Amino acid sequence: MKRILALLLAVSVVVTGFMGRIHQDMALDLEQSSECARLSDWDNAALFLDRANRSWEKWDHLRSCFANHQETEAIDASLAALDVLRQSKDAAAYRASCAALTKQVEAMGEAHKLTWWNIF
Repeated sequence: MKRILALLLAVSVVVTGFMGRIHQDMALDLEQSSECARLSDWDNAALFLDRANRSWEKWDHLRSCFANHQETEAIDASLAALDVLRQSKDAAAYRASCAALTKQVEAMGEAHKLTWWNIF
């Protein structure tokens, strides 16, 4: 029993540390995409948005085990809407949506960051 509890604690520590990092990288990609849109560089905006999408999808299986599903579904919907805004090339709306989505992603990363209260 003690070994199982120790294993669960170790897995919890690793997952919480990892979850914060992957969300931080995604938030940076969204910020870069927003900056590219400000400069009307829509090709690079698409590249950074694609990187953020791939990062989000890559860890979906892990996130679905540990994260609140309402939050993840809201981010899924925001990513889809962001791609539509990018295609319309409405820089102001795109940048506002990027900023809102970045805050959502950062909040999810903070919620799963390695802290004492997230472990116990």
